[in-house]
Amino acid sequence: MSENVFQCTEKTLVLLEGFTSHAGTPVGVVELSREVGLAKSTTHRILKVLERFELVEPWNGKYALSSRLAVLGDFACARKPASLRTHLQPWLQDLHTATNLIARASVLYGSDVVCIATSHDHRSLDMALGLDDRARSDTTAAGRVLLAYSSTRLQDRIARTVHKTPGIVATGSVDFHYELARIRSHGWAWSREGIQRELLSVGSAVVDEDGRAVAALTVTTRWESHTPEGLAPAVVSVAAAASKAGYADQREAIQSVSGGSPRRARAPGRTTGHLTPHGRSSAPGTGPRT
Repeated sequence: MSENVFQCTEKTLVLLEGFTSHAGTPVGVVELSREVGLAKSTTHRILKVLERFELVEPWNGKYALSSRLAVLGDFACARKPASLRTHLQPWLQDLHTATNLIARASVLYGSDVVCIATSHDHRSLDMALGLDDRARSDTTAAGRVLLAYSSTRLQDRIARTVHKTPGIVATGSVDFHYELARIRSHGWAWSREGIQRELLSVGSAVVDEDGRAVAALTVTTRWESHTPEGLAPAVVSVAAAASKAGYADQREAIQSVSGGSPRRARAPGRTTGHLTPHGRSSAPGTGPRT
């Protein structure tokens, strides 16, 4: 393959990445070319190719990513994403009904966690729209509970960076591994999420017969309206029921979840924790809830 082909491919990927900073809104050719450092003519030519393949679509003289990318992203998350979502949807509905809160199902995606399904009512729509579809796994309840069931190799890789994130774990990988062990022991984790850390999420893992996590179920609400220990029993109960029901393609889903870029995560500004035998426990360096 010629060097020119590699360069064209790289420019195309750089251009697609440029859309992520616009949160799905249309962007003009001039603005996009300036942001990614490509000539206007090159940007326009690549956009026309992407449009032909229905990966971008024109919007009044501007361009936006197309919905076809969401379909491709589904196949990147799991070989049978529709099957996994179909399996989890009744349990998401049960969790939403039991708590009247936003219920979400998430899977690990490389070092991140990605939401693949959700259940909520019209009253929670604004809050649901404000939640990231993708985030660093160590910053969310879903991610941390999945990490607790993950390989030591993945945990070690995350641990090398987690202590560099302000407000997450201040004292390094030893505390991080200890927290994951305790989360797995108790079966659930909680986190503060949102731009202002105004949201509370509580999550528990759906596991296969060998004890490996295939997904995490979470509920999310306003921080001041509930407590982690008050929400945990419902989340753990529904996740356990989903685990008991089984899923034939669990291992396929686990093995194929890696890499990709569905949506760039915002810089984390969250803290995480879980319940201990004596009540609420905060992540190291974060202190108790106030």
